[in-house]
Amino acid sequence: MLHTLTHPKMTYDMSLFAPLITQTNNLDLESVAALAESVKTFKGAVICVSHDQYFVNEVANEAWVVNDGKVTQVESFEAYRKKQLKLLNKN
Repeated sequence: MLHTLTHPKMTYDMSLFAPLITQTNNLDLESVAALAESVKTFKGAVICVSHDQYFVNEVANEAWVVNDGKVTQVESFEAYRKKQLKLLNKN
């Protein structure tokens, strides 16, 4: 079945869209790397929710943070992580 997501200016073929919520803590390192490779070679968009820093750094070309009921795009996962570490070290 073909699904589409429609925006006033564009239409998206939902068969090229894959939401992915990863629980990589149950996977060994080789399995996480194989999953990352599969995501990178997927010929569509993937929205990935993960706490695994290696996995996110491998697959993400955009990073968004959900906090206090807001969704904000950040420069990169690594930049966000460094900013959070600085905030933690201040306190």
